[in-house]
Amino acid sequence: MPFNRWWYESLISPGPLLDANYPAQLLRSINETLGFGPGDSRRIVWLEAHVRQAIFSQADLDIGNLSKPQIRHATVHVSEAETILTVEGSARRIAGPGIDTPARHVDK
Repeated sequence: MPFNRWWYESLISPGPLLDANYPAQLLRSINETLGFGPGDSRRIVWLEAHVRQAIFSQADLDIGNLSKPQIRHATVHVSEAETILTVEGSARRIAGPGIDTPARHVDK
């Protein structure tokens, strides 16, 4: 399941600030939900999600042809320090201290 801005704002809080550490807050929220304290050996310290994304050309979308998608593989790694999105081998930091809000990727 991919994590996006809606997930962060729904699980953590609305009105993100520049110095907010969303990855750490997300992990803290998950651990609290599961009843894992700071010293618990079962504590979750890292999350990974794998996603396959279908990309269509604008020409195919214009005629309603969804038969030939280009499949793109992405992985998201969430640690207490940051969230890294890797798409087809290219990684970028999308959340963590110093990033205003989790980024949304829009293909043109």
